[in-house]
Amino acid sequence: MKNFFHMKLEMVSSSNGQWIGGWGNEESQYYTSCDEGYSKFCNESTKATENTFIENGYLKIQPIYWNPDYGQTPFDDPYCETNDCSSWGGTFDYTSGKLITRDKFTVTPGNEVTVCFKVPEGSGHWPAFWMMPQSSDENTKSWPRDGEIDIMEHMSSNQDNQIQSTVHYSNNNSVHSYKWGIETIPQNVNFVDKFHSITFKWIEDKLEFYLDTHNEPFHSIDRSTNQDFLNGAYWPFNESFYLIMNLAVGGTNGGDININAYCQDIECSNLSEPDKGRLLIDYIEVKSIN
Repeated sequence: MKNFFHMKLEMVSSSNGQWIGGWGNEESQYYTSCDEGYSKFCNESTKATENTFIENGYLKIQPIYWNPDYGQTPFDDPYCETNDCSSWGGTFDYTSGKLITRDKFTVTPGNEVTVCFKVPEGSGHWPAFWMMPQSSDENTKSWPRDGEIDIMEHMSSNQDNQIQSTVHYSNNNSVHSYKWGIETIPQNVNFVDKFHSITFKWIEDKLEFYLDTHNEPFHSIDRSTNQDFLNGAYWPFNESFYLIMNLAVGGTNGGDININAYCQDIECSNLSEPDKGRLLIDYIEVKSIN
């Protein structure tokens, strides 16, 4: 296993008016953390929760459906201990994990990022490994103007043997625009059953995405040839970005939730192969292109 960078686990919190229902994408999960009350279980020595932990050399993100028919109780949002949540009940049937390196580790042009992974099986899972721009007190970033780089996503529109990379930005009319590339591989080595890697090669004014050891990118965006940027759109991709990895539940790109494909307790004892219900990360590597 290669390096796992020191990452901060963040939860979806309703505090300070920051929370947006469904993360703006109609998602169903609550992101847990080891902050007091923000998970059902926390290992204080490792800061792992029931949703995000290292096991057998792999980083695992495990969404859980707290199925009442399986003897479980929903997750109580700790925000509701001091605030009125009567309009929506204050509980979540699903929890999951999200890891963020903001203010801890950033990446800049001149580097490449490789993630080796295996995606969960079944409808309703929306795993992603992506990047957002690092802000400072003097330079607050906004979306989509300041960009988003989705190195790896597996969505409801993708088959088990497909993976997607997407770049988000604003066009010259300040309207959200995005360019995506989908890579399809043979079904007998699909992304559910086999580990694969995606390498994001970040050159100044150019972004490229490669599968495994391929020499040709399956997706790229070039400032010098993209029509939006030739027409004056702002290019935000020459600054520092931080890393995010998460596993969303349902939502606009996760699809209909198949509860039978979800872990339904901390041990995931309802699945004969628990790792089929998890996003597995073998390694993350960041290194200079030169």
